[in-house]
Amino acid sequence: TPQSRTSAHTNFLVGRTQIIVATVAFGMGIDKPDTRRVLHWGAPKTVEEYYQQIGRAGRDGLPATAIMYANDADFTRYKSDFYLGNLSAEAKAATERSIDALRSFAMDGETCRRAALLRFFDEIPKFGDRCGTCDCCRDRAQHGDDIERDFAAAGARLVLRAANALSEPSIGTIEKVLKGDVVDHWRYCYGVNGQAVSKTVTSEREALPKRKPLSFFKELVPALVSRGYLDRGTKSTQAGTSSYRNSWTTYSITSKGKMACNDTSAAIILPIPAFVRDIERIEEEKRQETLNQLKDAGYDLEHIPKNEVEQGDGEVIRTLKQWHNYINGLKKRENFDRVNQLDDLRSRIVTWRADTAEKYRMAPGAVMEEHLIIRIAYATASLPCGAEVDRDTLVAVGVRSRGLDDLVISLREWTKKTNKSEGARSPSSASMVLADEPYTPPSSWEFAVYKPNKKTGLATWESSYNRFMEGENPMTIAMNPANGKPIQVGTVVKHIQDGLLHGRPVPLKKLAAVVAPPNKEEWDTLSKCEDVTGFDVTKDPNTSGVDGGFFRMKDFLVPVMGNAFVSKDIKERTQEEKSKFNHWCNTLNWYMSLRRSKYTPTFEGGHSLL
Repeated sequence: TPQSRTSAHTNFLVGRTQIIVATVAFGMGIDKPDTRRVLHWGAPKTVEEYYQQIGRAGRDGLPATAIMYANDADFTRYKSDFYLGNLSAEAKAATERSIDALRSFAMDGETCRRAALLRFFDEIPKFGDRCGTCDCCRDRAQHGDDIERDFAAAGARLVLRAANALSEPSIGTIEKVLKGDVVDHWRYCYGVNGQAVSKTVTSEREALPKRKPLSFFKELVPALVSRGYLDRGTKSTQAGTSSYRNSWTTYSITSKGKMACNDTSAAIILPIPAFVRDIERIEEEKRQETLNQLKDAGYDLEHIPKNEVEQGDGEVIRTLKQWHNYINGLKKRENFDRVNQLDDLRSRIVTWRADTAEKYRMAPGAVMEEHLIIRIAYATASLPCGAEVDRDTLVAVGVRSRGLDDLVISLREWTKKTNKSEGARSPSSASMVLADEPYTPPSSWEFAVYKPNKKTGLATWESSYNRFMEGENPMTIAMNPANGKPIQVGTVVKHIQDGLLHGRPVPLKKLAAVVAPPNKEEWDTLSKCEDVTGFDVTKDPNTSGVDGGFFRMKDFLVPVMGNAFVSKDIKERTQEEKSKFNHWCNTLNWYMSLRRSKYTPTFEGGHSLL
C-alpha cells in the first residue's frame, strides 16, 4: 500500500531500517547520501541503468560497495521482444550494444571495473588502468602472479569437448552432457554419437585429479569465451501464439577451441574465476581443520605423507580421522569403558611395535606405520563375538616383521577379555552344517535393490564381496577397503551376505569361520521372534516393521532383549547388554540373509528345518 511504502522509505532514510529490498523505481527514488551498499540480485538491462543505480551508494563521499549477482541468462532475456520489441532499429541496436557491454563487464574477472565503466562513457580514467578498490584490482593485488592458470587438465578441455560435440548448445545442454547424460540426437553435430560422447566425458571427468561439482565447469564458460575458445551467440523462437520471441544464449567452439580440444598437450590459460577462489578457500579451511584435529589428537604430522598433508586428505589421514571420530563418538555417548578398552588395544599394538623395534634395532615406523596401528585396532575392535585375529590377516595388510606371533597373542587376549556376550549362545546347541561348496540362491530376493556407484560401476557391497570371493579375509578387507577408509569387519560380512540377496554364490562355510551362523537354538529363537512380533523378514523392509513401518532390528529382537533394554537410552546400556545385542544383530543378519535367499539350514544331529 502507499502507506507501507512511505513508512518503509522513511524508516530507511532515518536509519531505523538498515536494509531495504526494493524495485528499481523505488530504489531510484531514495536520496540517502550515507547508503553504504547497493546489491543487485540479477543484472540491470544496460550499463547506463547500472551506473545510475550504483550511484545511490556513497554519495556522502565515503567508501561504499556495489555488488551484482548475475549470469548469462539475465542478459539474454533482455534481448527478447518483451524488452526491445517497441524500439526503433537504431534504439534497439544501441540497447543491445549496452546489454553486451554490461555482460562483458559482469563476466570479466580481469579488467578494472571502474576503468571499464568510465571507458564505456568515453572517459579516460585519471587513476590509470587500476583503481585499486574494485574486486578485480584487489584480487590482482592479493594474489600477485596467480591471476591466471592452465585449466586444461582441471576441466576446461572437458568443457570444450562437450561444446565441440554439440550444435550451438545452450549452457543447460552443455551441463547435461558434462553430467554424462545423452541429449536429443539433433542437439549433436552431424555424425556425433551421443552414447560415445557420454562415455568419454564421464571417463574424463572421473579421471580429474579432484572431483568437481557441475557448477565448477559452468563457471569456466565465461572465461573460455573471454579468451576466444568459445563464441557466444543468441537464438530466439516464437513464444507460442504471441507476437513476442523468446531468446537464449548459445555457444560454439572456435578454431582456437578446437585446437585445444584435440591437442591434449596444449595449455588452456584462463583467468581464475571467483568461484574457483571460493572453492580453494573452503578446501583450505577444511584442510586446516583436519590437520588441527589430528594435531589435537596427538598425531605428529611429520609421520603423515607430505602429499596428504598438502591435500588434507588421503589413505593415512582418513584412517586417523576415522579412529579419532570413533573415539569422540564414544565419549559423547559417555561410553568411557569402551574408550578405555580401545586405549588399551592401541597401547598393546604400540608396545609390541616398540619392543620389536628395540629387539631388532629398527625404527618403530619401519616396524609398523601409525595408520596401520589404527587400522588393526579398528578392525580388531569390530570383530564379532567368537572371531579372532590371525597371523595371515596381519601379513596380508602389510605387517612384515619377526615377532608377529606375539602381537597375535596380545590381540587375542584383548578380544577374549572385552568381547563378551553373556547369555547369548548355548554351547550345547547343535551347530549349523554347511557344505564346502558355495551356495547359489535360486534367484535374487524380490526386494533387493541393486544401486551401482556411477564412478566405480559397483554397488556398495560389491567390492567387499568380490574380494572375498577372490580369497581375501573379511578382516583384511576391513583394514584395506576400496576407498581407503577402514570399515568394521561386521560391515564386510554384511556386504558378503548382501551378495546372497542379489543371487550371487557365497561359500557359507568360509564366511562362518569369521562370524558364526545361528545354531539350532538361536535359529528357533529368531523364528519365534517372527511369530511373536508378526514381522516377516522375507517381506519388504519398508513396510514389514511396527504398524507397517520400516523394519528395525531392535523391534524384532524385543522377545530376546526385552522391552526394558529397547526403551533404554543408549548411554544407559551396560557393556554386557551392548555385547549381547551386537551378537544377536550379527545372528539376525545371518538369519535374514539365509531366509531371504531361500536357504534351508541343517544342524548337527540331522536336524533339518524343511
